[in-house]
Amino acid sequence: MRTPPPAVPPNFPFLLLLLLLLSITTTTTADDKDVLSQLLTNLTPPPATWDTTTSYCKWKGVSCDNNNRVTSINLQSFSLTG
Repeated sequence: MRTPPPAVPPNFPFLLLLLLLLSITTTTTADDKDVLSQLLTNLTPPPATWDTTTSYCKWKGVSCDNNNRVTSINLQSFSLTG
């Protein structure tokens, strides 16, 4: 006689999706910080208002959404090379 498979709670797919979305959000926010830190180290001269001790969302020329995700970077006002 076969044993029936274990029952899956009805909200399991929703919980799995929520967990996935939370892990993506956490990872991508960290990725934004890492990318901007790399950009900062490769710009010559580095923008004076970009300081790693403050949130990158407060840096001049960097725009973020409500989730602290970078939405745009505008470097036109800086005299940069690199």
